[in-house]
Amino acid sequence: MGDFNDPVKTKQSAEALISQDIDVIISGVNLGNYGLFRAVEDADRDVYVTTTYTNKYNLAPNNHLTSDLFKYNPVMFKAIELIKSGEISNFIPMEYGPEKSRYLKLPVDNVSEEINDWVKGIAEKVASGEIEVEKNLSEISIEGESSE
Repeated sequence: MGDFNDPVKTKQSAEALISQDIDVIISGVNLGNYGLFRAVEDADRDVYVTTTYTNKYNLAPNNHLTSDLFKYNPVMFKAIELIKSGEISNFIPMEYGPEKSRYLKLPVDNVSEEINDWVKGIAEKVASGEIEVEKNLSEISIEGESSE
């Protein structure tokens, strides 16, 4: 899409996804979310959004599922600690869990209590380390489509 702050492009991209029968869109944009939320609200069927960084439930309460929330303080404090000690690093992981740098907004909106309990259980297992999320930056290909 190009610009994280362009609501028009984001809306057009979301409409294209919706026209391909996508039911859930995971957003990583900033101001572009305003266009995304208009697209899901205008859809002729239920389409949901999961947002990143902050909780954006209030922008589309009937279409919002959850948010991948970020707390930057722990990472910033670690960076300052490393700088003070003379260490040089270009990567500080954002640890997952409610009291750490990254966590899931619970309860999930617009789903049953059963689904909420299931998602909460997964989030707790990720936070405890029982489930390990593998870092995989491979390109995702859609069946029947060429990546060229």
